[in-house]
Amino acid sequence: MVSVLVTGANGYIGFETARQLRQAGHTVYGLIRNSDHENKLLVEEIIPVIGDYSDFKWLDSIVDQISTVIDHVVVLGASDHSPPKKNVIEKLQKAGKQTGVYKRYVMTSGCLVYGDQYGDKVLDENSPALSKEFKWRSDFESYVCDEKQHSNVNGVVVRPNWVYGLSFGCYITDWFGGTKDGKIPIAGKPDKKWSWSHVSDLARAYVLIVEAARSLVAGEVFNVGDDSRFSYEEIRTAFARAAGITGEKVYVEAEGFMKFFEHDMLISSEKIKRTLGWKPHHLSPLDDIQLLYKAFRASQATR
Repeated sequence: MVSVLVTGANGYIGFETARQLRQAGHTVYGLIRNSDHENKLLVEEIIPVIGDYSDFKWLDSIVDQISTVIDHVVVLGASDHSPPKKNVIEKLQKAGKQTGVYKRYVMTSGCLVYGDQYGDKVLDENSPALSKEFKWRSDFESYVCDEKQHSNVNGVVVRPNWVYGLSFGCYITDWFGGTKDGKIPIAGKPDKKWSWSHVSDLARAYVLIVEAARSLVAGEVFNVGDDSRFSYEEIRTAFARAAGITGEKVYVEAEGFMKFFEHDMLISSEKIKRTLGWKPHHLSPLDDIQLLYKAFRASQATR
């Protein structure tokens, strides 16, 4: 069994990752910012570690006990999230050098690094990362994968696409609604297409990476997404209809963070399927949409 630290352990992806790692029999530490979330972790037999990610002192007491850090944290308000993340890797490097035992750092990145360059081309891990807005992220990916930068830490990068499931998902919960007059807003390009991943399928990818640590070479990059190819208009409309929104569709400009999604983001997950045996177990969002809506409604009722 492996001892793993999951950062952002009370978050959407982090909690499911930590939960599945513990269910697989591993010792799991979960980084949280305060004690309010301790019980949420303890119920799942995850060991809480309380600390501010940015000062990274929380790692001192457990760095010799863990072999792997799975990093899900997004540093809010920062345009470059890499400095505190590099500090984590440097601490792993120092501990690995002292003990002669390699550590592993698994970075959660994302398919936004590819940028708007490809039309409807399906992207794999060899496709260049051309996003200007997320260049800090692709630069940090290169740092994570470069053994010369940290010879005692093996880095792995995971690039999920649109993540959904377990009553939540980026923007998806908003898509169960409409406007005040009952219309369905279609924001930006209606024909853009994305790959998807249920959060439980994504978490299983992290478990497989942890369990294959000895057979993986340093610097691996894995895309994680399913093979569905629905247009944004199809999926946005279907979510609204599942929630009983009966009005007509209206086409509006994309605003805020949605502007970053104004292009096709179709990825190939053949590498992780071939290398680690991963495959999605869940149906596509449209095939499971009624169940997803019921889960969403139930989560709202318990808040």
